[in-house]
Amino acid sequence: MPEICLCLTASTMKENYAHIAAYRSYIDLVELRVDLLDPDERTQLQRNPDNVVRSFGDLRSILTVRRQQDGGAWTGTEGERLSLVRALLPGGFSWVDVEADPQGFEQRQALVREARAKGSRIIASRHYLEGVPADLSHELVRLLDIGDCAKVAARPNGVSDVLQLLRAGRSCAGPHVVVGMGSYGVPTRLLSSVLANLFTFTSPASSTLAAPGHISPDTLHDLYAHASCGQETRYFAVVGNPIAHSRSPEYHNTRFRQDGFDAVYVPVRVDDFSSFMDLACELPLQGISVTVPHKEAAARCAAHVDDGVSATGACNTLIRRDDGAYDGVNTDIEGLLRPLDGLLEGISAAMVLGAGGAARAAVFALMTCGIPVRVCNRTRSRAETLVSDLNSLCERRGVRFVPAVADDLPGTGDGTEEPPDLIVQTTSVGMHPDIDGDPIPAYRFRGSETVYDVIYTPPMTALLRRAETAGCRTINGSGMFDAQAAAQYRLFTNVLSYKGGSYGNSEGTEDLCH
Repeated sequence: MPEICLCLTASTMKENYAHIAAYRSYIDLVELRVDLLDPDERTQLQRNPDNVVRSFGDLRSILTVRRQQDGGAWTGTEGERLSLVRALLPGGFSWVDVEADPQGFEQRQALVREARAKGSRIIASRHYLEGVPADLSHELVRLLDIGDCAKVAARPNGVSDVLQLLRAGRSCAGPHVVVGMGSYGVPTRLLSSVLANLFTFTSPASSTLAAPGHISPDTLHDLYAHASCGQETRYFAVVGNPIAHSRSPEYHNTRFRQDGFDAVYVPVRVDDFSSFMDLACELPLQGISVTVPHKEAAARCAAHVDDGVSATGACNTLIRRDDGAYDGVNTDIEGLLRPLDGLLEGISAAMVLGAGGAARAAVFALMTCGIPVRVCNRTRSRAETLVSDLNSLCERRGVRFVPAVADDLPGTGDGTEEPPDLIVQTTSVGMHPDIDGDPIPAYRFRGSETVYDVIYTPPMTALLRRAETAGCRTINGSGMFDAQAAAQYRLFTNVLSYKGGSYGNSEGTEDLCH
């Protein structure tokens, strides 16, 4: 199991010691980022380097003075930096991080020899701030010729780069750390055991200085069960773009722990869904929650789909089969209707904003409940396609329904449109971080509408605030999230407790309102 290393990123040693005390029960070693210390602190450190290492107690330590070109804060000359590292070697650090880029490496080779003479082991590191190098596996071999551990930190620009990092880590035979920086790289930090990393680097929750994408030690331990991950652990994920706002990891990991499952659920930012499926199959992921904007792509990738996916063309859940393919399920329909229990009988007309996967689920559910629906989208042609698809599908299947119609965004026409009783907002407008976004800024509420925004982060969007001020009943996406997540969890636990058979929803979609 990779050890947890806490990066000490404060500007004073007093703050660093406080961070150690706060996270002591979660960590195995510390990395002292000397480049982040105040100049006076560095001077004091040079006077008594052994005192600092002794103060770490039984925690092993890494000495690092990171250059700006590698994502650090060192602003002095290279000669001054190397002199500082040499002055600190008598402290007896367990490891010394030495940058192994070819330019100017001759000077650093001498530093490697001196550090080893003082009893320190060498982390030979490379940092790629703009992308993932194509020859990453060869680079790891080169780094192992220099140091006792090869470390590559690179910033993936998409999920295909994450797959490249995964393959490089798995193929490296020697001690190594392969990690992705930034939002795309988060899975490499959470799945460090899958990459066979020696360490996983973390930062205090209050810090943003060590590296983009760092996770705090307590989150890594408590939420993602880092200490218990092993060869039998099974992995699940939620995918989307953006994904940092998702409550799904907290929901599913908490339930896995409560129910005693050896399983971990991680967030994955995905730019291209087909590339992600290559990653999913290679990990392999046992179950996948799919959110915007990938629900329609997930439906196309599924080997078999349930009635909900067939009806909407959108899939929010993928379940791995014994043959390695994935079945597609739509739990959004069930989740979307649950918060409207007891309200549908009073609704004679509805308006759905958006034309993506969640919109398809909402329109289909309301149509089959006998409620006339107007579908409004910024690009009207997409709304027209959605309406045509669902009307035709319902006719072919003989499902009881009221046809939907496409329309312009409310407030942009001549003002004669019939006011709806229910507005369902399914776009990402207003979702964190775009918390001030309003999908229909020109619409004027009458106060009689029920306004349902499927976004749950933030819980009160700009649209809901405006509606509430006008006297409308408002519903956020928390209820929908809980209902669809509970349905997903049932499917995930089927995978964990049973092999073989179908994981799809065997129930039809015709009686969703009853």
